[in-house]
Amino acid sequence: MSKSQLKHSILLSVKYSSLFSYPLSAKEIKYWLPVYSDKIPLTTKTIAAYLSDLVKKKQLIKKGTLYCLPNQTHVFALRQKRQVISQTKWQIAKAVSKRLVILPWIKTIAVTGSLAMNNCEETADIDLMTICLPNTLWLTRLLIWLLLFPQRRSPNAATPANIKDKICDNVYLESNYLNLSPASTDANRGEPASLLDPKSFYLAHEILQAKPVFDSGGTYAVFLDQNRWTNKLFPFAKPYNLIYTTYDSIGDKAISFVIYLPNLLAFIFQYLFMSRKITGESISFHRALFHPKQHSFISPLSSLLKSKQ
Repeated sequence: MSKSQLKHSILLSVKYSSLFSYPLSAKEIKYWLPVYSDKIPLTTKTIAAYLSDLVKKKQLIKKGTLYCLPNQTHVFALRQKRQVISQTKWQIAKAVSKRLVILPWIKTIAVTGSLAMNNCEETADIDLMTICLPNTLWLTRLLIWLLLFPQRRSPNAATPANIKDKICDNVYLESNYLNLSPASTDANRGEPASLLDPKSFYLAHEILQAKPVFDSGGTYAVFLDQNRWTNKLFPFAKPYNLIYTTYDSIGDKAISFVIYLPNLLAFIFQYLFMSRKITGESISFHRALFHPKQHSFISPLSSLLKSKQ
């Protein structure tokens, strides 16, 4: 990677974060550095040297240990404010997780979105991803709806009062359908058709920033491994050491078998109810992705990825 390419990657990391009004430290910039292909080890010290040069050229602003774009100096105070707000929402997420894991076929519950980055506005909801055993997804979703009502966010919620601190259970996956690559040229490896496709970039970042609040049997490590296509986009983003043991216990297989029929009925009921309302969602028997928030970021992200400066 040339010096100009490395500089571009550093700026891209900061610019992407700026879409969420979130300044980064040198360590975080390295962590989220996109598409670094050089075999030479890249240190935080090297990043700091490049950042110093970018600050001198007024392409970035530094305050304390954080960096942002010149027109976004307000984000320094905003990050601190949102970090405090996020702590309360973390308590809610953990309390909700403890209620949901009474369902023994739930394998992982992870916080996603702004809370995963401690970057919540006061009125923000709480995004959760749920991974469950095969053939249990739609019964799981139905039971979670019952367990969380009325704490669960309504799809029609429009006012801050109806959104604040509500649970947005917007990602459901079965443990044998964990690859979230939006497009693939090789189904076995799960690599996206284009590493710098805006949807792939956004989704890879979301996957790697997710934080599990409950995990059973190393399922989250399996999830990351199944989405290792993200490593080519963000090679330094290593949230966990991917050391795990894959196994199918007799108990898990029995649960999947017993629940199959009620899960099928739950799927038919929910799909018929949702079918007229489905727009950008990705719905199947084995996974459900409700992600209306991503669409607002695709256009500005597309412009960033096309930029050469």
